[in-house]
Amino acid sequence: MKSTSPRFEFKCAPFGLVAALVFLGCNGSDRGKWELIHSEGSPHAASVGPILFDSEEKGWTLTWAQLSRVRDQGRTWTPVLTNQNGQRAFYSFTFKNSMSGVVVGTQRKGDAYTVLILHTSDGGVNWEESATDVKAESDRDKRPALFSVSFCGEKSGWAVGENLILHTVDGGLTWQTQRIEVNGERLSTVGCNSSERAWAAGTGGLVLKTSDGGNTWTRQEVGTKDILMQIRFFGENGWMVGGTDGKPLLLRTRDRGDTWDTQQLNITAGLFDIFFIGNRGWIVGEKGTILASDDGGQTWLSQDSPTRENLTCLFFLSTNQGWAGGDRLTLLRFSDRSVSK
Repeated sequence: MKSTSPRFEFKCAPFGLVAALVFLGCNGSDRGKWELIHSEGSPHAASVGPILFDSEEKGWTLTWAQLSRVRDQGRTWTPVLTNQNGQRAFYSFTFKNSMSGVVVGTQRKGDAYTVLILHTSDGGVNWEESATDVKAESDRDKRPALFSVSFCGEKSGWAVGENLILHTVDGGLTWQTQRIEVNGERLSTVGCNSSERAWAAGTGGLVLKTSDGGNTWTRQEVGTKDILMQIRFFGENGWMVGGTDGKPLLLRTRDRGDTWDTQQLNITAGLFDIFFIGNRGWIVGEKGTILASDDGGQTWLSQDSPTRENLTCLFFLSTNQGWAGGDRLTLLRFSDRSVSK
């Protein structure tokens, strides 16, 4: 399963133990509406992801080529960081609060290639490069890259790449390598639910877990060999989504990541992202797929989608205000007038 953007985010339930999930074929259009806010028809247009909004009017979008400040609910885009004529590529970002954020990716410096980590402390006006202990590579095909970044609290965070896990304990100013080899398997997402407990996941059902702040990472079997695209935690509950072309994968934990159950979905689309506020949640995936739940993820409804592009990322401010990003610079906005703000 791929987006069109270039990408340089147990005791497990046994394979036979699958948590039942009812997928209802009717659509959930009576519980909110999605509208197309932004798109570009060119087949070479980049994919959007991640996205983040700090108010109904203003937010951030990321493509491999630039980080943009968006306004007018996502209709107006202003580049803040660019790829500097192909010398940099951006793959993920996060804001810990309204002023402090981190962007990760890969870059060329002189004749070598290394990871890119930029941080801001003034709301994205100025960005500075963070220090790392990653060794630069002269071979472009072996260039280090970071695909996902996540923080738990103001100080502790992780960033992961193809065969790399970095950790920070000072809010992203400096980063140290915790793991550099995963037997050729690729890490694409990282999530945490405390400064001690984090998970990294990627291809082949690979899930790595730490319970000691990253001093040790161990493999956790979660009952799949499919690709895992995103990990998110919401309180005690955590979710992983992914799959292969035409085959969804949805995993859930109710015990802060100690065990994971597979939930079946009767759809034919790989999944890219999931987001919850309280008991209300959404999932997006291939070919414009949007699913919604009103009962904490026990059952899911399809929602009418205004696009057939792959949808790769989600962000919600509230249960009646959210956005989804995807291929060809697609940005959708969700609103639900039946829910008070």
